[in-house]
Amino acid sequence: HARAYYNEAFEHIATIIEDTSIRSVQVYLIIGIFSQKMSCGSSIWQTTGLAIRTSVALGLHRSPSYNKKRIGRNEVDRAGQDLRSRVFWSAYSLERINGLVLGRPFGLSDVDIDAPLPDSEEYIVANHVFKLRKIQSSICVFVYGPKHFNEDENEVNITRHQIMLELNSWKSTFPVNRDAKCTWETDNWCTISYHNSVLLLLRPVVLEVSEMKGRTSASAIEWFKIFTQSA
Repeated sequence: HARAYYNEAFEHIATIIEDTSIRSVQVYLIIGIFSQKMSCGSSIWQTTGLAIRTSVALGLHRSPSYNKKRIGRNEVDRAGQDLRSRVFWSAYSLERINGLVLGRPFGLSDVDIDAPLPDSEEYIVANHVFKLRKIQSSICVFVYGPKHFNEDENEVNITRHQIMLELNSWKSTFPVNRDAKCTWETDNWCTISYHNSVLLLLRPVVLEVSEMKGRTSASAIEWFKIFTQSA
């Protein structure tokens, strides 16, 4: 049945994606989510890439004040801005987690983003998910970018400490819902996501300790202990 509805939707999709609009970004996201769950779906890498690029074309990644100057019109109303924020950060999060899993580069740099998070208590959990994706994005750039391998141990440790502080703050402020209606509201999801992020950050330590053998530094041993605790 899911595949039948998917095929039916594609008969009506052309008129939507021909236009560069919020609605077309939403369509790409829906296709991406379907592809996450169903092996018969489209390439999630391609659809999330289209969602991000369309978002950039619409200026969703930028602040309302920037868009006001760029397009020369009054700022959108609060409801409109809320929708723009939700759509952009959903596209960002979906693209980040899939890039992380597939080991592929991101389509938009974090330094180019100043869009606000959705401003509503209704999205407090979603905002924490978005914040985690931002931290994980910085981890990927730090660990897997070429710069990491050219830095001395002190610089690497400083960056690791900073990211660990961000992760600890994220975990300690996560708004766990005792009457959770979805996985993302649970303490279990928060805990697993935290430790998974620590593993992502400290995975190179395993190689460092292996290569150093008897010359392992005290800091490398401490990072290795944190890694094994999370594992």
